[in-house]
Amino acid sequence: KKIPAPVSMLGDNSGECSISYALLQKQTQLTAGLPNFDFDMKVEIVSFKISVKVGDLWIEAVSDSNQITTKQKELIAKVKSGDRILVEEVMAKMPDGSTRKISGIIVKVK
Repeated sequence: KKIPAPVSMLGDNSGECSISYALLQKQTQLTAGLPNFDFDMKVEIVSFKISVKVGDLWIEAVSDSNQITTKQKELIAKVKSGDRILVEEVMAKMPDGSTRKISGIIVKVK
């Protein structure tokens, strides 16, 4: 069976989702899941970018691991209900050792 494309996940959320500000504050890392796949295979996030609109500007911060960085947490702290957070340019290390870009996440803050 072919390995499906992994999806990036923030907690239990992926794709386009709504997350409360309180739950966002508790997140420490980005993970990857293999939905609808019968086997337990490890996919590791190796880097990602978080973008937040502050005023009229989009501000970005990059992580070179699966951990949400201090800078990214500072950006997340600036959002309010109705704002969007973009998780983009997500790179994942596959079970075969290759690295590939996977889907990001669009979070609407509740």
